[in-house]
Amino acid sequence: MSLTQIATASGTQPSKAHRYLVSLARAGLVVRSPGSGRYDLGPAMRRLGVESLRRMDEVALVGEHLPGLRDRTTHAVNLSRWGDHGPVVVRWEYGAHALPITVRSDATMPLLNSAMGGAYLTHLPEQLTDPVLRSQLEEGP
Repeated sequence: MSLTQIATASGTQPSKAHRYLVSLARAGLVVRSPGSGRYDLGPAMRRLGVESLRRMDEVALVGEHLPGLRDRTTHAVNLSRWGDHGPVVVRWEYGAHALPITVRSDATMPLLNSAMGGAYLTHLPEQLTDPVLRSQLEEGP
């Protein structure tokens, strides 16, 4: 962004925004392009972002929303991740309707005859799913 855009977006005068940007640049949080004069995120900001992602517990973050989804829909809801042998159930919240199955956490679900497996087959690249699919087909029912 240009200095003017940053000043306008932050509600400050350009001279004050410039002083802040100089300090942020010294810390490596922003960089200024010599050609265009525009500011962008600096290397220290990228490292900060990567560290933030490394510390994130995705399961806990998403898992907080499962009970609310279950309560709104009255159906069982689950959270899964892709594992070495297919989709793995990470969290399961039972709903108001009885299910003909019991699913435990850490269960690996089949690709071809589970809704969870179908979702992964639909959205993941074939290079990830094909080896698992071949293995499950060789094992049989």
